[in-house]
Amino acid sequence: VQADAIGAGSALFDGVDDTITLGASDNFITTPNVTYTCWLKAAADTSVAYVISNQKDEGSTNLSLVLHSNDGTPAAGYITLVVWNDDGSAHTMVSYDGSLDDGNWHHISATTTSSTQKIYINGILVTEESNTFDPADHSSAEMAIGSLNASSYWFEGNICQVGIWSAALTQAQVQS
Repeated sequence: VQADAIGAGSALFDGVDDTITLGASDNFITTPNVTYTCWLKAAADTSVAYVISNQKDEGSTNLSLVLHSNDGTPAAGYITLVVWNDDGSAHTMVSYDGSLDDGNWHHISATTTSSTQKIYINGILVTEESNTFDPADHSSAEMAIGSLNASSYWFEGNICQVGIWSAALTQAQVQS
């Protein structure tokens, strides 16, 4: 796919207060098998930014895709999947230095089951870890694109073709 075709119709986020709200988080994640996909093009700003956030309650992630974060520490170009653990006491994080701060379009996919998380960049599996994921029940907190809970950690750049599946896609499915 040509880069100019990817960005056609993308949402531009200013890194200050832009977000797309999707409704209550528990309308989207009801099982531990989930896949997030999107195309993103990050601006030069390398502040920690949420690309897709699903909340267990206000300001506390259930399953979120975060840019410029390495296990919770600011790190330019890293992509992290934040995963709520099985007993509800903490988060685990699956991170990879994808050099996503280069101003180019990148296809990101992140999958989870109840025990395994994978991150793909441009269709290539770049990291896989085993953590328990047990989605929070009954969360009316806002699911959002471009921020955490539509209130902080704002994304700067473009995002398009966001997909949320109630299945852990295979690498072949991610590539197609």
